[in-house]
Amino acid sequence: MTQMAPPSTDPVLGLRPEEGLSLLLIGTVWSSFLIPVVVLLFHFSDSPFRRRPVFLFNTFSVILGLVEVAVIIHTFSSFVLDPSARISSTVLTVFSSFVYLIPPCVQSVLLFRVISGCIARHLSTRTTIAVCSPTVAVKCARVTIASILLARLHGHFGGPPDSDGASVAAWWQSDMTYVQVLWFLQLCDDIYVSSLLAMEPSSCLKSRRTLSHCSPRKLASMALASFAIPILLDICQVVQSFLHLRFAAEVYIPLVNGYVQIICVLVATICPAENQHSSIPGAPHDSEASLGSSMGSQIPYSVGEHRFQQLTSPSVKEAFSESIRDSNTAVGEEDAEERLKWLAELGKERTRGPSLATAATFDNTGQPAPVFYAV
Repeated sequence: MTQMAPPSTDPVLGLRPEEGLSLLLIGTVWSSFLIPVVVLLFHFSDSPFRRRPVFLFNTFSVILGLVEVAVIIHTFSSFVLDPSARISSTVLTVFSSFVYLIPPCVQSVLLFRVISGCIARHLSTRTTIAVCSPTVAVKCARVTIASILLARLHGHFGGPPDSDGASVAAWWQSDMTYVQVLWFLQLCDDIYVSSLLAMEPSSCLKSRRTLSHCSPRKLASMALASFAIPILLDICQVVQSFLHLRFAAEVYIPLVNGYVQIICVLVATICPAENQHSSIPGAPHDSEASLGSSMGSQIPYSVGEHRFQQLTSPSVKEAFSESIRDSNTAVGEEDAEERLKWLAELGKERTRGPSLATAATFDNTGQPAPVFYAV
């Protein structure tokens, strides 16, 4: 009785054709989401904003995702067409390096956004170092463990061919401890950095130079999107690492998670930064709305050599009229035209925008004295 031949597999990795096809589909489908993201990224940004580090880092992360899909297509397309072909050990190592090293690189962009956004402006240097030291240490540990794992995988990939896949399963299970530790550290790191981003809007909104065009609810939803989706996939990775699956099955979720982190981190960093960029160049008094909101504030003025006083008025013209009424002077009818002239000048100053408007009032001697209003 003849024995049935085992299914065709890769002689190095023990990869089946359907597994190679699944990896090819995951890479091409998820990388296709990066194309509209890049288009929107450049469409809704101006030239000064494109020179900012957070924009450059996010562009670099998108480029990493596109390079990864190029490696996936080059690696698994030929294998799907010819399952008996041997996949190069170097190509497999490069593919694994993208799977294990893209998440810490992308999360470093999120950490940079948190540090440069609000923490560095509102906390002292010592406190900033204390807040950021844990995540920096965890990222260094993740890169170190990933490097050790990749070195071991490269040695196994370059070993003798294995027709039945038994030795592949043996060395993959022996290296599973590194994978479990790596995914657990990634889960802790993502929770910590995303929590800092979720707490950032409340601290930013305490300052005057705040994201006035971006509501706290919108910022919180962005932080929650960056917090929830990748961390849910991190939990799935940790659970999956204890199930002792095949190499290809272990890579499915991490491959998806890499692309999800690129998109979520880009949304969580670019959108608030762009709103901040659009709101910071103009001070609050540069707009008519902010001018109207500040009319209820106290306006300093001086009369001759008298001390500065505070007067509250809803408008510049009423402030000037109030200063005349409160000067306790007896002004004749001959001065009415002079007062109207000054009122007209003040109206012109207000229409021209923020400036230091100059008016006149009269002291007890009937002589005009300069009055300065901060408009």
